[in-house]
Amino acid sequence: MKMEKACLGARCRGGAVSPAIPKEERGTAVFPAISSPAVSPSTPSRFETYVHECFGLTNREVEVLLLLAEGRSSSYIAEELVLSANTVRGYVKNIYQKLDVHSKQDVIDFAKSFKD
Repeated sequence: MKMEKACLGARCRGGAVSPAIPKEERGTAVFPAISSPAVSPSTPSRFETYVHECFGLTNREVEVLLLLAEGRSSSYIAEELVLSANTVRGYVKNIYQKLDVHSKQDVIDFAKSFKD
């Protein structure tokens, strides 16, 4: 919660935000589940807002991130989002760079660190 407030507070004040969560703090942040049945699909979750605001992910990159966090393959993501495999690879590359992760498991761990 402290990191979320710092990030969003800095963003609101026009300040710069660090592009990555320090490794020692990963898994310690407490955020609501990535998706909640009580929230309509068109309402972004706190996780989606957080990665968009603090890491600069585009809306499409957030969509890809959510599917990666479920362990989905690039070919599944391409089919699900009606994208080419090359486009998905580009999004995945951007996500890894912006989140400072190096594997799909890192993405899954990153996303799980935000669940209750």
